[in-house]
Amino acid sequence: AELVPHFQDFIVLVHSLIRIAAPVALLSAFATPFELVHLMRTTKCSRIFVSPDHLPGALKAAKEVGFPEDRFYILEGHVQGRKAFGDMIDDVRRNRIPRVPVRHAKHNDLLFIIMSSGTSGLPKGMWIVYHISPVH
Repeated sequence: AELVPHFQDFIVLVHSLIRIAAPVALLSAFATPFELVHLMRTTKCSRIFVSPDHLPGALKAAKEVGFPEDRFYILEGHVQGRKAFGDMIDDVRRNRIPRVPVRHAKHNDLLFIIMSSGTSGLPKGMWIVYHISPVH
């Protein structure tokens, strides 16, 4: 899940996840703590990438749902004691870790979960799947 306004790291992260067919849940950076709790439960996210400004609210919501604090990563900046996405990229380059091969999605694999803001109640989501059609 990403909880960020639009940053350059966001584009790189989403592209990287699509490359390995990992689903992406887009959570609003402007969600209230109540909405974040609902979003975390609904999407069943396993990692959260967040901007430094939004980390405190996200950690508060995570505590309520029992989401592990060590699964938060920082986009576009640094926070003491937290792994930053940019640092991850630097580690890969420095250690010459080979690229992970493209993982081809299967028909109906989950691609995105796009969540609403919840202005008329709890946030609602739309699940978008890969639809693979043969080309004739």
